[in-house]
Amino acid sequence: MHIINLRWALPGIFLLTSFAGSAQATFPNVRGIFVGLDTFAETGCTAPLPASSSGVDPIIIVINSQSGANFSGTARENSGGTPVTLTGTIDPAGSVNGTFIEPSSGTFNGGSGTFGGTLNGNRLSFSYSGSDNPGPGACSSFGGSVVSTRAPVATVSAAAPGTVVTKTQTAARKASALATIVGVRVSNIFRPQGSPQRTPQPTNEVGVSSIPNGMMFQTGMAAGEDFAFPYGFWGSFSRTDSEDDFSTTAFDSTRYNFIFGGDFSPREGLIMGLALGYETQEVDTYFNGGQQDVDGYTVVPYLALRLGEHYSLDLSFGYSSVDTDQFRLALVGGLPVGAQVSSAVDSERYFFSGNLTTNRAYGNWNLSGQVGGLWAKDVQDAFSESNGTAVAGSNFKVGQWRIGGEAAYAWGAFEPYARATFEYDFTRTKAVFAPGVAAPKFDQTDVLAGFGVRYFADNGMSGSLEYSTVLGRENYSEDTIQFLIRAEF
Repeated sequence: MHIINLRWALPGIFLLTSFAGSAQATFPNVRGIFVGLDTFAETGCTAPLPASSSGVDPIIIVINSQSGANFSGTARENSGGTPVTLTGTIDPAGSVNGTFIEPSSGTFNGGSGTFGGTLNGNRLSFSYSGSDNPGPGACSSFGGSVVSTRAPVATVSAAAPGTVVTKTQTAARKASALATIVGVRVSNIFRPQGSPQRTPQPTNEVGVSSIPNGMMFQTGMAAGEDFAFPYGFWGSFSRTDSEDDFSTTAFDSTRYNFIFGGDFSPREGLIMGLALGYETQEVDTYFNGGQQDVDGYTVVPYLALRLGEHYSLDLSFGYSSVDTDQFRLALVGGLPVGAQVSSAVDSERYFFSGNLTTNRAYGNWNLSGQVGGLWAKDVQDAFSESNGTAVAGSNFKVGQWRIGGEAAYAWGAFEPYARATFEYDFTRTKAVFAPGVAAPKFDQTDVLAGFGVRYFADNGMSGSLEYSTVLGRENYSEDTIQFLIRAEF
């Protein structure tokens, strides 16, 4: 097999990290992950190969060592074939030069060649040429060019840190959960006037009774009037259990969220508020024999705007600072059964969510529909494991469209309800899998379904208890129990 001949190879990988430059010069970082394509041509080949051929194939290369200007690594097929050895140098301007050796395998007698090119930021490109030693499946001459780009995340494998997998699965769900909690709260502010009453209520000057609305008690309003209870405070507690059951990405986790918020009405039809949150999560990462302990703090400013009698718009912006302490087991004989390899990872999460909601009341029934979107980004800092392995920083992004609805029934002081939201990931960062590692299906859709009950007291207090679950992800499941309490003043 030729490196350049990587006509059977899959996308290539380079692990990048800082290195110590010499006293005279600073050399670019060339230890990390790259994914690219190999454009090749070969002639003078013996059976079972055709006499000559050319084409374009994905390429995978792993560079795992750099000291100053010198680096080394391997290239291999996705099927796990014998690695090709790479040895090279890089100068301060980013020029790379080196040699590669194809080891003997079966009836193939190996070969060798040279390469040269440049590293420009996240783009590595080089040309190569070489020849095989005489024998079956050998080519007297081959050459070509490789163009590759640094991968945004580390490769998934049994030797990967846990965040390589869990970030891609849970970052979107965490942002979605926070946005949903706040979004549901603020969208319920503008429940339709004329909803059924638990007990008779006095009418105001425009002849409309005060109505419980699930978040605030709102009065019928003429122009310039404010809410009957212009200030409100609320708190939410939730427990989420999630599981990935695919063999190469398997994990399960338990996450607790505590969120406290307050909002007020500066003018008719406008609510502004701020929520603060804390999350703690414990994760068992079975694919690498490890565990994670996660702590995060979140701030979410939000607002809701009434658009006519039956419509409202809510917007929320979130920022989270997240710390992860984790370990994995070192590989012994290809299995994660060795000593613990630990690391600490810092990351930041940003999200924006917006929803347009409509509400209608039909007797004791209150029906609502909602369409909206979510954008979230998780930025993970570079870090080093306890065995010296350096892991490059990475970004995870997700963009999601949503459409859903809720049906609620007023029954005395209680309001049981059920809701469902269809979610579509129109963009999402994918994990990169190491050679020979099976990848799960990349699901882009799910349904967030839930049911619960709300309770409204006559003194401005209200609360709700809800169960929800994520449906439709082939290898991922998630279940949440959430309790919320609110006080109006």
